[in-house]
Amino acid sequence: MRYQHGFTLIELMIVVAIIAILAAIAIPAYQNYVARSQATAALADIVGGRSPFEAELLAEGIVTTDPTRVGLRASSVRCSLIELDSSATGFIRCTLRGNPLIQGRQITLRRDAAGNWACETTIANAAHRPAHCR
Repeated sequence: MRYQHGFTLIELMIVVAIIAILAAIAIPAYQNYVARSQATAALADIVGGRSPFEAELLAEGIVTTDPTRVGLRASSVRCSLIELDSSATGFIRCTLRGNPLIQGRQITLRRDAAGNWACETTIANAAHRPAHCR
């Protein structure tokens, strides 16, 4: 009597089907995770400019659009362009680069006349936005 060793074709097909189902669920979830983490990293690239914005530009009355005046670079790994408007109700804006789900969208830190900062974004999908950005 001979014993069979190994897997049958049906068993292998079931395993392949299970892997395909898991991949179909995991890949979009991973893409959403990557998009949100890149958007959050871009926000972190510009949030450090708020204090120098207040201290150097508003206190000194300097009007500029140069992000280097507040210690930011003109671009970063996650921001293809960093813009600045130093008026009393100015903003610091990042044009995103990275995942196609967020590529070209913008994150803006906007200052109101009372000195409060708010995060705004053009990212349509709420799952891709950084926390507290609308």
